[in-house]
Amino acid sequence: HALGVIYFQGVGVARDLSTALDFFAEAAEAGVVESQYILAQMRKNGWGGGRDYREAAKWYTAAAEAGKIEALFDLGQMHREGLGVRVSMTAAMNYYLRAAEAGEPRAQYSLGLIYLRGDGGVKQDPVLAESWARKSAEQGNPDGECLMGLLYMGGHGLRRDANLALDWYRRAAEHGHSHAQYTIGWILANGEGVPADRVRALPWLRKARDQGNRDA
Repeated sequence: HALGVIYFQGVGVARDLSTALDFFAEAAEAGVVESQYILAQMRKNGWGGGRDYREAAKWYTAAAEAGKIEALFDLGQMHREGLGVRVSMTAAMNYYLRAAEAGEPRAQYSLGLIYLRGDGGVKQDPVLAESWARKSAEQGNPDGECLMGLLYMGGHGLRRDANLALDWYRRAAEHGHSHAQYTIGWILANGEGVPADRVRALPWLRKARDQGNRDA
């Protein structure tokens, strides 16, 4: 595992993802959980070799079974998108829920968004959407913070409150979330639920634009 890390990061040697992949594969076969997870990431993204979703799913599964919480979230993504496994929203929700209950903020955000929109045939539930979004946001996940802003702005499962929405959007924006930056600018520029203030709106719109947000 350590040799894989050295070649992956290029610490004291030329960075070589192909060599790193070989070392991680050897360690993964020996049961090293972190190597299993990194190998899955590399196979999914095609780092150091050809992209192989089936191999990625195999190693995510191994890491998840060994207790790697992040791998549960990734398996949720794989089943939701049908990458190396059959598309199954039921399986995706199962993995997201296991990860979210273990405190994985990306899984908590994903559940919040799914329950808000009713994705994949899941019944819309604004109460569950708010519950999972808040758990994610309270861990400092920018996506979760932005989703809390959306929930307060739209009154989804909550009393509509533009000021609380702005507070949550600001948290996400300060973490570099470009959509939150744009949304703050839009709310302030248009006086959506708060007094219009284009002077305060402009810096946020510029921040969003500088990150490539086309709406800004």
